[in-house]
Amino acid sequence: MLSVEKIIRVRNIALGLTGLICLLYAMLVILTGRPDPMPWWLPGMFGLLSGVTIFLAFRRAGPVLTQQASDELSKHFSDKAHRFGY
Repeated sequence: MLSVEKIIRVRNIALGLTGLICLLYAMLVILTGRPDPMPWWLPGMFGLLSGVTIFLAFRRAGPVLTQQASDELSKHFSDKAHRFGY
């Protein structure tokens, strides 16, 4: 069974990989000077895969752990937003 920490870790890894693919795409555009250095659907595919992975992690954890992870994530992002002045 997944714990709150594992749910958050799955989410961070999935979104981190998606961010790295988008960063790679941007860097390849800059380095090659071409607007299409890799297939255009690749970043979107990673984004969808991340969404599905996160959804399945939350679904597998059950309602109690999902609520705990959501509360912890919302508190974390709220604190970060307040720190940066949003």
